[in-house]
Amino acid sequence: MFNTFTGGNTNTNTNVKINAVSGLILKNHTKSYFRRFHLQSAVANSLFVPDGSIIVLQMLICGDMEVIAELVKREDFEEASTT
Repeated sequence: MFNTFTGGNTNTNTNVKINAVSGLILKNHTKSYFRRFHLQSAVANSLFVPDGSIIVLQMLICGDMEVIAELVKREDFEEASTT
């Protein structure tokens, strides 16, 4: 209902979908933690590598190139997925 717009011409029906930051981030893993950092910082460079020791579960944009990320150690993540 709210994602459909019907203009003045009743034959026109446009589906509108908006992806927006909701401002809500929830903890999803028992051993995860949150960290705020700039996307062009040394922290980001160490996190965004293949086969790193830290897994990024989710991120929320909170400013210009600033994010809050839910992080978990790889061994904690793999331990939880095997049990």
